[in-house]
Amino acid sequence: MARTRTLLVNIRKLDRQGSEGVVVVRLMMACNDLTTANQALGACLENKGGRVDYIRRGGAMYFVRLQIAHLHEALKIVSQIRRYPRLLSLINDCPGETSDHFAQLLSFADGGAHQGDFRKYVELVRHKVTFHYDERKIQAALSDRARRRGDAAHFMTLSDDVRRVRFQVADDVVNTLVCHHVWGIAPGAEAQIEADRIADLGFRIYKIFLEFAVSFIMRYVEKNAVFTA
Repeated sequence: MARTRTLLVNIRKLDRQGSEGVVVVRLMMACNDLTTANQALGACLENKGGRVDYIRRGGAMYFVRLQIAHLHEALKIVSQIRRYPRLLSLINDCPGETSDHFAQLLSFADGGAHQGDFRKYVELVRHKVTFHYDERKIQAALSDRARRRGDAAHFMTLSDDVRRVRFQVADDVVNTLVCHHVWGIAPGAEAQIEADRIADLGFRIYKIFLEFAVSFIMRYVEKNAVFTA
């Protein structure tokens, strides 16, 4: 059974920290958004009722894209920690592998050893698919899929319950756009294996971020903004 611990935060103390406190609150927001999207993904995958089975694949892809988008924004906050000497020094005061996790996250930021991977597998998905329906990218994916699949039928499901409406053909185009056009995976038998490998990379960064952020936020609050009677 999961163990929980609750700290009482003095929001006035937090506000008095100025821009440092804002960085910490933004990290909190990123953690909330990432864990919520991940919980929704888990619920989507576990919902195996036959009547909504056709929704699961597209729904799962959406929540993965949503996590990718939040992760892109979260990494920008982590990078900004370097501007604040007190926040940097606090990292070394955190328990466990917090400083190692910080260094790993920075390797995906601008100038880091893995910046290229992060841009290709995370940043471009955020920019072109999750929050923006890029017209040219979608046109290219639609034409590509039409060329490769010929006259094969694609589906859309209508219902008097709007929660069960699903345009599966759009899910198929999104899959082509992300996997083949953004991630550069060649169509074929190994495509799903490569897509899973890339998704695993995103999940690994997600876990590193959460482990870093939770440890860092807790220590910051303990030192600067805990509520005392």
